[in-house]
Amino acid sequence: MSSFLDQLKKQAEQVKAQESVADQKKKHIAEQFEKLTKPKMRQIHSYLFEMVEQLKLIQPNPPVKYSIPVLGEYKDLKQDEYILGGFDEQNMTFFLRIACHSCRKNVFEIREESEVEKMRNYLYSNNIRFKWIQENDKQQKFLRALFNLEGEIFIEFTFRGESETSNIHLNVRNFEEFGKVDYLIPPQDIDAKFLDKLAMYITRHSEENILQEYVVTQNRGKIGASEKDKIRAQILAELAAKKKTQAKKVPPTISKPKQPIVPPIVEKEEEPVDMKTRIINILNTKIL
Repeated sequence: MSSFLDQLKKQAEQVKAQESVADQKKKHIAEQFEKLTKPKMRQIHSYLFEMVEQLKLIQPNPPVKYSIPVLGEYKDLKQDEYILGGFDEQNMTFFLRIACHSCRKNVFEIREESEVEKMRNYLYSNNIRFKWIQENDKQQKFLRALFNLEGEIFIEFTFRGESETSNIHLNVRNFEEFGKVDYLIPPQDIDAKFLDKLAMYITRHSEENILQEYVVTQNRGKIGASEKDKIRAQILAELAAKKKTQAKKVPPTISKPKQPIVPPIVEKEEEPVDMKTRIINILNTKIL
């Protein structure tokens, strides 16, 4: 067999080895999703269900304030209503929606016509309830726009189990400030202590945020065609380089693929907990 065919054979074996590693990793993630991620998602939902039931009786109503352009501080809001959505087993997702209310009128004006549409878009995009009117002068030219915030803000925590990575993705909207923030919860970190701290953060009994913030990438860690295409592109580049150096009879060097180390799944042992008693104790602590 020619040396060129030998090279092709070795490179084909390299592709097979890389694809085998990717398949093994994908299988490992799928097993972890079934054995660890799904049970932890149910555990979070069960805990929050019990928390919401107790909050309906206790009604702590912690104060909330935000910052809005032009207006400044949007305060005198109370976090006073909790709605937990049902657990969608098929899509492995659920949400916790929290409403904040205020009886205080928050009215402000904008005198630059070009800024009015920007403010309307800002309020709409952040789900801030408002009314507004435009006042014109005698020549019907823009004079000012008056905005009246209706004193109702919605906060939302959306949990989703991701089968591609076996992690739990949490999207938080309008909690510490207006807008969305994405967090990553490794399922192996979820235990009774973690849930207590999460509940204290959500109910504003504590400012400690134990969630691990992360940025969502374009491929989101998916294993599939993109990785195989990368390997094939590398091989084609090597073949092109070999063609240029054939006159010098310099064979291309081929590096052996490194086998990634797949960490074992380590589940943390959890002590039996009286969930109802623990939540009541948390809610009875002083609100910061």
